[in-house]
Amino acid sequence: MSSRSQRPPYPAPVDATGPAAPPPPDRGLRLAAALVGAESLALVGVTVAELAALSGDRVGLGVGTSVFFCFCGLVLAWAAWGLWRGRGAARGPAVVAQLIGLGLAWSTRAEVPLVAVLLAGSALAVLALVLRPSATQTLGE
Repeated sequence: MSSRSQRPPYPAPVDATGPAAPPPPDRGLRLAAALVGAESLALVGVTVAELAALSGDRVGLGVGTSVFFCFCGLVLAWAAWGLWRGRGAARGPAVVAQLIGLGLAWSTRAEVPLVAVLLAGSALAVLALVLRPSATQTLGE
């Protein structure tokens, strides 16, 4: 008897549910990702404003500042994407950016209080959202 005759004439049943998909990130992480994405867009906006304000006597400073803000905006965009997808590696850059934001809020509190409140509010919200136990569990850390 050949091995072909031992096989059933029909394919084996397939499990309709398929492989178990990883759980989606919780709403807190999605909100944190949206806030970090908004911060990223703000940095890109600062980049555009800095480039628009270039003058002949400060081209080097303006271009250097623009490159720096653009790079920071791209890193935050990557972190926002990672948080949205529940990637653990995205939490570190997001936390560091929020700590820097808290420092900036503190240093601008007297000159531009509205900006300081916005910076501190978004930074504290993101920190609270990504450091929650459920977020830590979702991110696998």
